[in-house]
Formats: sequence, C-alpha cells, structure tokens
Amino acid sequence: MKKRSVMSKNKEKIGFLSVIITIVGSSIGAGIFFKNKSILENTHGSIGLAISCWIVAAIGILAIGLALMEITSTQDRDKGILGWMEKFTPNWMFKWSKGYMLILYFPLTFATLPVYGILSLEDATGWTANWWQMLLVATSFMIWFGAVSFFSLKFGSSLQWIFTLVKFIPILFIPLFGFLNLDSNNVSVTSVTTGLTGISPYLGVIAAIPAIFFAYDGFYTVTSLKSKMKKPKLMPLAIAIGIGAITSMYLLITAGVLIGSEDGAKNVYSNKAFKMVMDTFIFVAILGVINGFSLGTYNIYDEYIETDDFAFSSFFKKIKTKEKRIGKITLRGTTPGFNILMIFSFIFIIIIFFVGAFVWPTQNKVEGISELTDLLTNWTSLLVFLMISFAIMGALVNRKTNKIKVKKSKIFIPSAIISIILTTIPGIYMIVASIVDMTGFNKAGIGKATTTFIVLIATIIISCIPLIIEKVNKKIKNNKLKTQKKLN
Repeated sequence: MKKRSVMSKNKEKIGFLSVIITIVGSSIGAGIFFKNKSILENTHGSIGLAISCWIVAAIGILAIGLALMEITSTQDRDKGILGWMEKFTPNWMFKWSKGYMLILYFPLTFATLPVYGILSLEDATGWTANWWQMLLVATSFMIWFGAVSFFSLKFGSSLQWIFTLVKFIPILFIPLFGFLNLDSNNVSVTSVTTGLTGISPYLGVIAAIPAIFFAYDGFYTVTSLKSKMKKPKLMPLAIAIGIGAITSMYLLITAGVLIGSEDGAKNVYSNKAFKMVMDTFIFVAILGVINGFSLGTYNIYDEYIETDDFAFSSFFKKIKTKEKRIGKITLRGTTPGFNILMIFSFIFIIIIFFVGAFVWPTQNKVEGISELTDLLTNWTSLLVFLMISFAIMGALVNRKTNKIKVKKSKIFIPSAIISIILTTIPGIYMIVASIVDMTGFNKAGIGKATTTFIVLIATIIISCIPLIIEKVNKKIKNNKLKTQKKLN
C-alpha cells in the first residue's frame, strides 16, 4: 500500500505552465472585483490616485516576486513562506510567524474566501441570502474545494485551468465596457472618509495598499508545490511571470472599472442580462481563488507535523485515514495536514459568521459579516506581506554574511529595497491610523477603529499560542527527566 502511494505521488507531477496558471488563478478573484470601491473611498473619489494606488502596490508586489527568485532558490521542501522565515529571520520571529500562518492565516483565508464567493453569487442570481444560508453555502464551498484539491492533485490542477480560463472573460469585458461608458458615467463617492485618512487623499494611497495586497494574496502558496513540479528549478521564474501577468491584468481592469462605473464598483454595464453573465464569471473566478489556495496549503501543515515541529502534531497524527479504492478510482487517505486545515477553517467560519451577525456594530447581519470579512482579509494579508519583507531583509543581510547558500540574482538588491519600503510603510500607517482613530479624530468611528485595533492585537497574541505551548511542553519534559534521574 505504501509503495503504491509513493508511486502515485511521484506520478502526480505538474508542469511549469500549470504552476503559472495556479499563481494567476489563486490570486485573481475577490480582491480585484470587490476592493476598488473602498480604494476609491480612501482616495476621496480621485480616479487618478485610485489608479496610482494599484500602480504603487503592483510595483511592490512585482519587487517581492523578483526578490523571491533568490530566496526560493534555497528551498527544496514544501514549507513555502515559513521556509523563508526559518532560514532568513531570527528564531523567535520564525516561531511567531509559524503560529500565525498555521493557526490563523491559512484557516482564516480558507474561511473568508467563500464569503466573497457568496456575494458574487448573489450578484449573479439576484438571490438575497440571510446569514445562516450564507454560512451553509460558504461551508459547502470550503469542504468541496478542500477535498477535491487534496484527494486528486491532478484533478485540482485541471480544475484550476478551467477556472483561470473562465475568469479571463470578465477581465476582458469589464475594462472594455468601462471605457465605452466613459462619457455616460461620472464617478461619485457617497460616503465621507473620516479619521486620519480623511485628512488627505494622499494618505488614502497608503491606506489602500493593504486592500490591494489582498488582491495578490495567495501567489506565494504555490511555492509549496515546488517538489511536485517536473522541473523544480523553474519555480522562481514561474513566480515572476505569474505576478507580471496578474499586474498587467489588474491595471487594465482597474482603469476600466474606475472610469466606467458610477461608484468605483464592478458594475460598468447597464444591461441586466449581460450583468448577470459577467457576475457569474466573476463567481467562477473566485471559486478559482479558493481552489488555487487549497491546492498547496495542506502540504505546508504536513511538513511541520511530520517533523513534530507544530504544537498540535501528536494530536493530529492520530486522526488520519487510509487509502481507499472505489472501483477504478483510488482516494488518498486524509493526512494530518488536511485534517487540521479543515477543522481550523470550520471553527473560524463559525466564529466569523456569528460575530459578524450578532456582535458587529451594525443593524444588518449580512453587512456585519461582510465588513468583518473585509477587515480580516486586509489585516491578514498585510501581516503576511510584512513577514515576506522580513524574510527579504534577512536575505539582504545574508548577502554580507553568506551564511546561507543562494543562487544570487542581479536584480535582488534593488527589488528587495523597493519591496521592503512598500510593505513596511503601509503596515506602520495602519497601526498608527487605528490608534489615532480610536480617539474619534476627524469624526472617526470609535467603535470600528477600536475593533480594528483589537483584531490586530488578538492576531499577534493568538499567534504566540504555539510558542507558549512549545515552551510549556519543554518544561514538562525537562521536569520529567529530572525526576527520572533522581529516582534512578
């Protein structure tokens, strides 16, 4: 049985082009179609500044992708971003980031992406779901794509091709109709920007970058598929090409949407039938993001659980199933990585829906869920890109120390400097802005500002839980060894 499973794993190799498609497919979706309105609000309705936000963020993301070409050259195993942190950052920072990614980020992302899928499904069908219907559908999406991508890597990869090809339809038509509607629509922003960002639209450029980061979020999870590639050495090149392609499409979509709609949203067309068709394609595009994210995530858990380098390794090693054969189809047994991703994601999706519906400061339950989802996706994406920038900082230091062998890239140093600047400044600004807004500065909503800050602090504290458990376990083991020595 073991030999057959090993052989099947060796056969399931994916090509260079499939990796690029996975990068594009796992990124293009919710961010580009749902974040433009908030970006326009941050820039006080300025189309020029809103487009500038995307250009600035795109430069930062492209710089990250180019810098990662050198960083990923050191990695052979499936640890993804955590592998970079382990090699290029201090041990305490790596352990915190490991707790953040495995306990919070991966499950939270897997839990929030289906919410955007439901919102696009509502746009496509005209269906207005209540909070518990949204919960059922979101959970179904999560379970389906988690299971499909796990039990058959080839099927999941093939599915990603379909999703990616379909999402090119709205990518082409939305900008086209936006430019055609240039003379018929005047962009207007109904909500007034308050707080620190309300002082100047230029501050809005900085404030909008985390939302744009979410639009790119997920491209780095593909690095966990490196060992599954036919030619693993081509992974850095695949990342650079994938990000370049995403950036080009994003700038095209953004220009068309902002110029051709009345509120900066994706509705650049007046024909209801055509709108329904486009929204359906957008729905499929977001399903592609969920599928692309799930393709490489569980591998990262398995890497750490197999080496007992995760606080809950011993528990999740016990709950795995064996390989099953149904007719001609062979289903893989569940691994600890698959189990932990699905269990944690299910816990978070329940928390998000109940907090958003019953605790969030708004009268509309669905609106509360949507606002909480937006907040979580912005914060989690920002923290991940800050982690990547810390790894890049470590790689810059490594250029002097040469402690870690890397395949040096000529463009690494300038790319690293640009990426560090364009990720740390928004991070610092978001923290400062949330603190300032809690005072009610410039008519800021104190309740939402306080909630935003609490989410950030809670994220940092919860991410420390595995580190605390690890230290407690070490103390317990050391105490047991001491007592055994005394008895002997």
